[in-house]
Amino acid sequence: MDIGGPRPIEMPVAPTPGPGQSVQRQPCGTAAVAQSTRGKGNADVAAACAGRPVCDDPRRADSAKPHMTVRPPKLQDVDRPLVIRVTLDEPGDVEVHGSILVGSARPAFTFGPLFRDVSANVPIRIRIPITRRARRLVKRGARRGKPIRGILATNGRDTACFRNRSHSDRIFKVVP
Repeated sequence: MDIGGPRPIEMPVAPTPGPGQSVQRQPCGTAAVAQSTRGKGNADVAAACAGRPVCDDPRRADSAKPHMTVRPPKLQDVDRPLVIRVTLDEPGDVEVHGSILVGSARPAFTFGPLFRDVSANVPIRIRIPITRRARRLVKRGARRGKPIRGILATNGRDTACFRNRSHSDRIFKVVP
C-alpha cells in the first residue's frame, strides 16, 4: 500500500502483538509493538526509529527554513579565482551558480551549478577559477568604460524529510 502525496509512504510492518499490546506507527514511519494506549497518542519506541529522521509526525517535522550566510567578495580582481564563503546553520547542501557581465551584453563568464555538502555552522569555501577568455573580455570592457559586475545565486537545503530551502542573490563588482 502506498499513500500519495509529496512522497510515497510505505505501509509499515510489525510483528504480531501480544496480549495487551498493539502495533503503533512511529514518528519515523516504521511500526513497533508497544503497550496499548487506549485512545491516546501512540507510544514512542526509541529502538524502532534509531538513527532515522522524523518524517511522518507533522508535530515533530522540521519546517524551519535554514539560515544561510553567503559572503562573496565585495570587489573581485579578475586575475584571481573567485572565492565564495557559505555557512548554513543546519547540515545539508548548497548549490551555487552565477556569471560575470560586461556591459549589457551576454555574460562573459558563467559558472555552476556547483553542489557542496555542508555541516551545520561550518563555513565552506567554494573556489571558482575565472577563464582566460573571461579575463580578456573584462579587461577589454574596462578599457571601453563598460560597467562590469558579477551576479551570484545560492540555494541552501537542509536534510529534513521535506527539504527546507533558503535562497540568496548577490551582486559584486569585478575589476581588471
